[in-house]
Amino acid sequence: MKSLRKTEMKYQTVDEILRDTQGLLIQNHDSRKDPGCTELPAPILFELANPMARFSCNADNKKFVADSVAESLYLVSGMNGTDFIYPFRQERGLTENVKKYEKALGTELRFQGQKSENVLDYRKSNSLRQRSIGFTDQLARTVEILKSRKDYGTVIQFSSIENPLIVHYAWFRVNYGRLDMLISAGDVDDFTELYSYIIAPFTFLQQIISELTNIPMGSARFMIGHLYSSSLTHPKFLRSLKIPIINTHDFQYPESGLTLRDVDTLISIMVEFVERLDENSLNRANPFDGDDRVQLWQDYAEVFRAWKAEQLNYKVKMEQNFYHPQLRFIYRGETV
Repeated sequence: MKSLRKTEMKYQTVDEILRDTQGLLIQNHDSRKDPGCTELPAPILFELANPMARFSCNADNKKFVADSVAESLYLVSGMNGTDFIYPFRQERGLTENVKKYEKALGTELRFQGQKSENVLDYRKSNSLRQRSIGFTDQLARTVEILKSRKDYGTVIQFSSIENPLIVHYAWFRVNYGRLDMLISAGDVDDFTELYSYIIAPFTFLQQIISELTNIPMGSARFMIGHLYSSSLTHPKFLRSLKIPIINTHDFQYPESGLTLRDVDTLISIMVEFVERLDENSLNRANPFDGDDRVQLWQDYAEVFRAWKAEQLNYKVKMEQNFYHPQLRFIYRGETV
């Protein structure tokens, strides 16, 4: 069995991560053992130096950007129903894998201790949160701990013996005044899951916690116990695409001053906006437009608008405004 050339790697972009993990999988592929087995023989640890650089800038993969944004909201909302997330997974042919995520990570994040058989679509999750009885909101507790003791670390627990999940835990630690994150995960498909289910949603969670605690974001590390792939793309081909590196080092959204209750309200507004998008409403106003505190949410609403327009083979007539440098490149071709 081939050994891993690297076990810990630091990256500036998601595209570099996807390129190198595919390369490691190809390097360690042993067709004599099992022609269909493509996996790493040991755990892998890598770091995304700037969690804001969470989007793939491959111009052909806009739908993956929408998937990652949807999965991010799905995680932070606490939902485990398929009403919101199903169209995104269906488009990628992942409906058979929905069962793998029925025990959604978000319910452990926001409703730890609730009965597992409860199906929480976004309306039910809002109602349950308003009652605030019979569960632990680990996100709220993490924010409280970090606000009261900025020299302290805290762990959000997802998986247990009774409730095995793809992600084991998220560890947040203030290091030299910045909020670092470490995610521990088990079986992860590099092709269909690493980007949309792991990297993008958890860096979004890191950003939310950073905003709610006023602690600047540090780096994001990911420890994957078993990385495998259902489909391989050779790194030489990925390099040939010449995916640009968009500078995000100095970018940050304006301070929002929001509370966690505000975030939950924004998620509800976003889900309703997405539900009502159709051929007759593609040009409807962005519900977050005009308020600097919610520029992040305005960006994500425009991602959803572009996703729906592409589904319908429409072109959105009104000019879309993006703030995030990677999104400005992906959707408008701007490299500034």
